[in-house]
Amino acid sequence: MKARLLVWLMLLGLSRAFGQTGTVTGRVTDEKNNPLRDVSVLVKGTGQGTKSGADGGFSIKVGNLKKAVLRFSFVGYGSQDLALDGRTYLLVLMEPAGKGLGDVIVVGYRTQSRAKVTGAVASLKGEEVMTTRNENLVNSLQGKIPGVRIVQNTAEPGSFNSSFDIRGLGNPLVIIDGVPRSNIARLDPDDIESISILKDASAAVYGVEAGNGVVLITTKRGKAGASQINYTVTGGLQAISNYPKLVDAVQWMTLINESTMHNIANPTITYPDSLINLYKNGALKSTDWNSIVLRKTTPQWQHSLTVSGGSDRINYFLSMGYLYQDGFYRSNDLNYKKYNVRSNITARIASHLTAELQLSGISDVKHQPYDAPFDIFGNLWRVPPTQSLYANNDPHYLSNLTGNYGTNPYALTHSDISGYQLLKNQFFQGGITLTYDVPFIPGLKVKGFYSYDYTVTDNKGDQQAFNLYDPVAPATSPATYVAHLYYSPSTVSRSYNNINSTLQRLTLDYTHTFAGAHNVQVLVLYEGSASNSDNFS
Repeated sequence: MKARLLVWLMLLGLSRAFGQTGTVTGRVTDEKNNPLRDVSVLVKGTGQGTKSGADGGFSIKVGNLKKAVLRFSFVGYGSQDLALDGRTYLLVLMEPAGKGLGDVIVVGYRTQSRAKVTGAVASLKGEEVMTTRNENLVNSLQGKIPGVRIVQNTAEPGSFNSSFDIRGLGNPLVIIDGVPRSNIARLDPDDIESISILKDASAAVYGVEAGNGVVLITTKRGKAGASQINYTVTGGLQAISNYPKLVDAVQWMTLINESTMHNIANPTITYPDSLINLYKNGALKSTDWNSIVLRKTTPQWQHSLTVSGGSDRINYFLSMGYLYQDGFYRSNDLNYKKYNVRSNITARIASHLTAELQLSGISDVKHQPYDAPFDIFGNLWRVPPTQSLYANNDPHYLSNLTGNYGTNPYALTHSDISGYQLLKNQFFQGGITLTYDVPFIPGLKVKGFYSYDYTVTDNKGDQQAFNLYDPVAPATSPATYVAHLYYSPSTVSRSYNNINSTLQRLTLDYTHTFAGAHNVQVLVLYEGSASNSDNFS
């Protein structure tokens, strides 16, 4: 991957050698002016090359000091072709490379200078992604990339239910570190190096699967230098926005009376003033079901630890992440936990051979009441404020809702009463890349890539039967409650699914500049993939 290469050219003596053989010397340093050892220095168009020494110095013979072009490259840094134009000494200052950064963006199976991109391509840097923090990476992209439309359908912990499309064309193809993958929402934003969006014909290289566009995500790599340790913790409180305020008992009975009085065939008053006055003077109390079932705020925490660094032969990026998100039920029976780990290691194992190992794992678990939020909120908004939580205010007997008002929402939000669901997901993703710079054909790279993904979904449901009770007359002694059985019989369910996916890719990438002005880029690629799954329920 190319990146910006800052070059300081120092001309020692004005020996302009027009056309004759000569020796070029110089020194290569990093962005902190430290010498870089084993930087590859090649004379383009020939097999002649050398490497920088421990002090960053190099010396190489060239056949034509006027026309010769030198190429400097090093693992974790950018590369660039430099025309000598008669110069015999070069002081080269190199900066770390990064996919999708600076003037280079990821487009398809290779990179391209932003200035040369003519297709519909948009890109986003990792630090731009993290300007807003969200448990769902997709939501963090909201409003940051032109043409990308994101709608968050729910903020329920662990649901990851956000609509995501490019120019309204449907779900795009998501490529994570060169592999089609579906777990974009669960990625740790601190792991992201860059995101590129390919639209229209720019996505054609990926075939029919890219009809709705392509999202290319590149995770971070290590950079040569001292180890850097970063720890980030983000905490916050979530609050429901624009939540409807429910009416109290007096307002509810008044509205019901207005409704029944508008019945032309038989106008009646359902609730007499005598009953309404009991609530007005405090003899009877209205039930605030919202405060019984829901909290106004709920906590959320994100932790991220990254370690990166490297040397002239090996670079590394390691990360660990943890997310905890609580739900709004007072029962504390809706929550979500997620763990992320990642290891990206790049090593130069021979003079022209580089290896890269990428490993990542995600494990999450969601605990929730058995009933879905849609059903719980449906019952919550239907129950009248005249209904009490307990029959005869006895906390041993949950009230049965008389009339067509659904099921007691307090019972539905408590797992120990109505049951629970436990939803688990595990993702393992690994990939290894070998890149060989062919020494006798300058500009030619042979790259082999293999990836293995393993995904497990393990869900368990336990629906429990429970009783709700009708209130009894105060004079009844001893009190005999009439029980109503719900969710009978109790049931237990289990579903399990695992998916194994592999991908192999072999590429021949040739880049060469002729006569200092004519650029040729050729990419020959073979790719094959396979997957199988096993499930039961």
